[in-house]
Amino acid sequence: MIPEGKNIIDDLSHIVIVPPQVAKYFENYRRLEPATKTHSIEEGVQARVKDPLWFLGRQWQMGEFRARNGGNLVRAELSFKSRALDTITRKPLAQGRAQSEQFDLKMPLEMKAEEETGDSPTTMQAKGWDSAHLEYSFSIKKNDAELIAEEYDGHQLDWYNFNIMSKGNLNESEQEIAVKPSQVSYHGMPSARWWTFEDRQINIGDINRPYLNFLTMMMMEFALIYSNDWYIIPLGHKVGHIRKIERLQVMDSFGVTTEVVPVIDTTPDKQGWEVFTLNPHRSIRELSDGRLFYLPNNLYYALESEPIEKVSLLRDEMANLVWAIEQTYQNENGERVNRHDEDEEAEREHEPPKPNHYWDTQEQKLVERAQVQGEGEPGNRYIGPVALYQPMSDLPPHWIPYIPRRLNSEGQFILRRARTKKDVSAGPQYKGLFIEESKYIFEEEISRSGIMLSRVMQLARDSERNRYVWRSRRKKPDQRRKSSGLRFDYLVEK
Repeated sequence: MIPEGKNIIDDLSHIVIVPPQVAKYFENYRRLEPATKTHSIEEGVQARVKDPLWFLGRQWQMGEFRARNGGNLVRAELSFKSRALDTITRKPLAQGRAQSEQFDLKMPLEMKAEEETGDSPTTMQAKGWDSAHLEYSFSIKKNDAELIAEEYDGHQLDWYNFNIMSKGNLNESEQEIAVKPSQVSYHGMPSARWWTFEDRQINIGDINRPYLNFLTMMMMEFALIYSNDWYIIPLGHKVGHIRKIERLQVMDSFGVTTEVVPVIDTTPDKQGWEVFTLNPHRSIRELSDGRLFYLPNNLYYALESEPIEKVSLLRDEMANLVWAIEQTYQNENGERVNRHDEDEEAEREHEPPKPNHYWDTQEQKLVERAQVQGEGEPGNRYIGPVALYQPMSDLPPHWIPYIPRRLNSEGQFILRRARTKKDVSAGPQYKGLFIEESKYIFEEEISRSGIMLSRVMQLARDSERNRYVWRSRRKKPDQRRKSSGLRFDYLVEK
């Protein structure tokens, strides 16, 4: 019982003044606060335990004695060679040969790969555009080192778009660096468990796994067990250069030096898991050594205009066709024209035929409406109008069909451009560049969901405020689901 209005002196030499109205609450509770007797923190950081044998037994139980040493990395020594790749070669067009040209490494590589050339909007050509595969194909090289990009769809050109055609001899001077590695960290990363707990924003136990998902299990295992085993070694890399790491050595806190080699699967028949390295082209029968990396001078951000040309390609399984729907195109004056609106005006001028024939019951033949005369006609001698026979339904002119053609006996097909418009004396049915260039398209390029092709204007600016303007092309999946309504041998009722 603490006397009312008295000073309370605890065992740790702290004096607390207690008001009379609060003193009654101290009957059963006493606050303890630690107090240091020295100014040294040596004993605190030693983290002493009363039973070290328990920790040793726990380590034995968890199998930690079978592991390697757990020293932290304190130093990394790295040597590498690099070379600038400043010559681009675009795939040859049907009417010309491949041309190689040098370019400034400060210029965005997308511009050199995508740019179009021509005298007018209707004669523009993209030297690197593969009209049969509907994607860009080009290569960059310097002397005997060459990389190739064959399946670039016009979105976010980066290192993974390239494959090795020739490694070459990186005979430039070797560079060496020595740095201190830093541990990898990411948002939501669990603590390293040195007597610490995560805050309320991290809830490892709330990871939902409704069904057996090995990717989720691997992610949890990495986060909880191996996340603090990864390190980052900063290395400067010039854009437009290919780099080859010659040697990488790391030293841990125990003084052990380790030679680090690339993590690749050296199985001859199958390449395995690799990270941030270039793979050889399929035409080259050799394994990746995991030491080559290319950093293109790609765009971080560019202003993009509305599509000046847009074409949607979709499959029509009922008709066994692929339709190229030309939505917009650019005319000779550079104006953007909507094909749908243009075709609607043409349809209003040329209305589709209507039933205009009647059946003559006496002569047993069809006659036109002007010959149907007499009182009570039609309905007495002449019956009708008779339904009009149509061999094929009328489709908008901006729907251009592609018909499958067999390439060989192995079941490979190619799509050939056709037409639904009989009279082409005034010009072809198509009006844009995409369909004009793509007389043939490989059948596997058109997915079930369809693809969308577009041409846009781009504006970019580099760190020195130099502006770059060019036309580029895009290929992406299309979610448009629309039936052509194509029919054959049907009757048009009145």
